[in-house]
Amino acid sequence: MNEVAPSRRDWLADVWRIGFILALTLATRFWLVQHTEVLSRDSIMFIRFALQLEQPPEDHLDPSHHITRLDVVRSTYQPPGYPLAILAISQPIRAVMGTSSDSLALSAQLTSILASLLLIFPMYFLGKMIFDRQAAFIGTLLFQVLPVCVQVTSDGLSDSLFLLASATSLWLSAVAFRRTSPLWFLPAGITIGMAYLVRPEGLILAVAAGLIMLVSRLRGQCTWGSSFKRLAVLTFGVLLVMSPYVAIIGKLTNKPTGDGFLRWLKGDELKPSWIKISDQRPTHEGADVPLAAWFNEFGQGQRPGAAWASKAMMTEFLKTSTYVIPFFAAIGLMAFWPRLNRDPAFLMMLGVGAGHTALLWFVAYGAGYVAERHLLLVTLVSCYLAAAALPKIGEKIAAWKPAGRLGSPAFWSAALAFAFVAVAVPYGLKPLHANRVSNHAAGRWLAERLQPGDYVIDPFAWSEYYAGCIREGSYALPAVPRAYGILTPGENHPRLHQMPIAKLVAEHGEVVYHWPEDKPRDQAKLLIYRWEGYNFNEYILAWTERAAKK
Repeated sequence: MNEVAPSRRDWLADVWRIGFILALTLATRFWLVQHTEVLSRDSIMFIRFALQLEQPPEDHLDPSHHITRLDVVRSTYQPPGYPLAILAISQPIRAVMGTSSDSLALSAQLTSILASLLLIFPMYFLGKMIFDRQAAFIGTLLFQVLPVCVQVTSDGLSDSLFLLASATSLWLSAVAFRRTSPLWFLPAGITIGMAYLVRPEGLILAVAAGLIMLVSRLRGQCTWGSSFKRLAVLTFGVLLVMSPYVAIIGKLTNKPTGDGFLRWLKGDELKPSWIKISDQRPTHEGADVPLAAWFNEFGQGQRPGAAWASKAMMTEFLKTSTYVIPFFAAIGLMAFWPRLNRDPAFLMMLGVGAGHTALLWFVAYGAGYVAERHLLLVTLVSCYLAAAALPKIGEKIAAWKPAGRLGSPAFWSAALAFAFVAVAVPYGLKPLHANRVSNHAAGRWLAERLQPGDYVIDPFAWSEYYAGCIREGSYALPAVPRAYGILTPGENHPRLHQMPIAKLVAEHGEVVYHWPEDKPRDQAKLLIYRWEGYNFNEYILAWTERAAKK
């Protein structure tokens, strides 16, 4: 009886901690679902990929050619993991709401939210295994309330699912390192393969696991035979999941940046998949606060160097981790390194964070681009270290006599954690893409007026999507000579390939809608132009053929 009671208390302690994080995560994410103006542009791409996997589109350039699902996977830049998840989640939602822009947007958001909720479990148990229950609770809580994390995991983006697969593989690897049988590495390898099917950088997990096996052998913690068996089982699990996709596309990744990076490693010049000329930066006053760092001098013949890449990485990491997490994480690393530097699970967690950082640095160095959300996995690792440091900091605060009279070290460590939560949550609850209300309104206006075959030329895709062109862009469809072009005055994004076409429509067409509707046209933040009476179909087909050749 005395042996059962502590175990039951431990179980109840885990339940209430996980339950608290689940409740807070669920509340913040669903609040954002109710306060989403539009989804991110990448979300629309994922939704269209999912629908084309369900029903491949027609080949409008060659009607005799039948496009298969394998063709869709082969021709799409993104891996299929997240679109397949959207497709699965959308089935019951579409059965009730029908297939529409709203039902599919909700499906994409719910896919991300479900993944963020499930992420709590491997995060908690990984932290508990490496550190202790309190560090697991605080580390998981801190990560789930980070403003960037809250915003990204409430949008229709693949990051939630990638983080879930990555954290699960870290946890399963930690379990496997503590077991004698190499078969424990099979589920770890499978989840690494699943992470790869969401984002190709998931393979960093496999590299980190292999390196830690080598380190463990060199330290005498296992034999060469045991290391080989572990690595073989892990590799089998990874290949079991990733091989079909690699066989379909014929290479490791379809993503332009990733494919260019692999060619760069072979000695080719790394050409960025985007061009953002410095004297043509977006100038519209309603533009988003930058969520990424871009090197703006490609148009002047320059390339990003090591200094720019390092600065961009540091800036984006600080923003993703809300500036204070890295400070606490550094304290935690110094405090726990002497005790945990021989723990393979701890070293693998650090290795994944370091490997992910190195990969993103090389991408920034070669392609001149790094985004806040891409650093979430590094921030996840940092949250564990920051949480582990809080008791040490609490001890220092309590040792200071004025503060010691107010509370114990445990009190101060908890106070610091919940102070961070109280400050972070309001920032994370800012409505998603609220500045794009004009694009949403334009889409609803078009939805009531579009005729079969009409073109909608929308460089940003938002209005086109909410107008009902959800399966693919309307510019890819056979059309009557009528086109709608959507432009935002003063906003110039030369890297958006449909921008010249929208400007062509504006040049030859007439304004049929402006937003805000209650303001004069000269104060409009968005304009819709209509162009009739011209064989626009020939122009678009020629443009599509040129794009396909590129």
